[in-house]
Amino acid sequence: MGPARRRVMIASINVIMRGLALVAKFALLLYLSRYVGLEAVGIYGLIQSAAVLGSRFLGWGLYFEANRALVGETPDKQVDIIIAPQWVYMGGYAVFVLILAFSWSHWPASWHVVLPYIVPLMLLNHQIVELTQVLLAKQQTFPANLAIFLNSGWAYAAAAAGLLSPEWRTLDVTLNCWLAGATMAVLVCLFALRKLPFSFAALFRPRLGWLAQAFIISAPLYLAMVGQLVNLLGDRYVLGFALSAREVGIYVMFWSFGNAVQVLVQTGLLQLSQPQLIALYKNNHYAAFKLQLRKITYHVVLVSSVYMVLAVVLIEPVLRLVGQTEAIAFVSLFYLLLLSFFLRLVAEVCQQALYALRADRALITTNLSAAVVMIVAACTGAITGQLLGAGWAVVMAAAYLFASQYYSLRLAIKTWREKNYPYNAASA
Repeated sequence: MGPARRRVMIASINVIMRGLALVAKFALLLYLSRYVGLEAVGIYGLIQSAAVLGSRFLGWGLYFEANRALVGETPDKQVDIIIAPQWVYMGGYAVFVLILAFSWSHWPASWHVVLPYIVPLMLLNHQIVELTQVLLAKQQTFPANLAIFLNSGWAYAAAAAGLLSPEWRTLDVTLNCWLAGATMAVLVCLFALRKLPFSFAALFRPRLGWLAQAFIISAPLYLAMVGQLVNLLGDRYVLGFALSAREVGIYVMFWSFGNAVQVLVQTGLLQLSQPQLIALYKNNHYAAFKLQLRKITYHVVLVSSVYMVLAVVLIEPVLRLVGQTEAIAFVSLFYLLLLSFFLRLVAEVCQQALYALRADRALITTNLSAAVVMIVAACTGAITGQLLGAGWAVVMAAAYLFASQYYSLRLAIKTWREKNYPYNAASA
């Protein structure tokens, strides 16, 4: 099998696994909405967001620098880069658990039931994020996507358990299945990295110099990531204060359907492109970088457009199939969310290029300002008391994110061109 054919096959398998992971999430949402209630969908969405946000905050953004440093390094150097941040993570875990233990009495009583699940889920999801990013940086996309599938595929088991026995149609069973799936995902990542020359000594040799440098370099990217997550997930918390749990459940359901398009495009196109862009910039291949960036943009626009047309055609039949016909009245919200995800996808192309170009200041500025736009717009939409207002808020934030990152990317590419061709800078 030739290299090109092998790449196509691996990309196809990755898309299939991510597709199955998405179907699993859909199956869980449909199962919860039909057999447990939209309130459960809303609660699950908030727990899921808490796990995602917490898992990102725990890492302090070190993997941003680690991912760029891993590309093109020797196995011995890669081991050092992988091991060094784990010292920080373990300390962060301990501090997090202690803070939670001392603040336990101040949490609402209703949260005491779910907090024992959220804590291990946050820790496991953080390791999944870190280890899958390492695998992607090493271009081991198959085990990375297998781990991502296991971290979602548990939903099949949760739905099957509920269908087999009404007694198992509870949020506790769902969260226990999630814990099992996340644990399996971490084990898959560790197995995939087994061929690296890990040694007993390496596990106890903290790279303090590298950590200090990584902290300094990663700080802007970490803040940018915080802004990105607030931009992506902060809206549901704002809505949670203004709208009922049922309305938040409808919003989370439509948001999850629209997010499927983003995840599929990320898997089929963007996962493979980021290491390539990093390598091209490292080797100072200006023309090849621009060509690759243009190619990625065209593919993202084309593929995401096809997926979105399919989503528009299928949304109402799916709602009727699961008995949520009343949600059809809010289908305009789904269309707005689809538009926002399209804008986010194009912005993500710009973001990947800025990341490869080490334009960290642009990333932090655009993402944090977009988060502010999101919160202000979401509050304005929540004041209206209508879900459609929230949809327009998301579109406004996504449009701002794309416009600001596109402008920043043009400036970064122009700077690189002037550095390489100072006498032709005027023609940039």
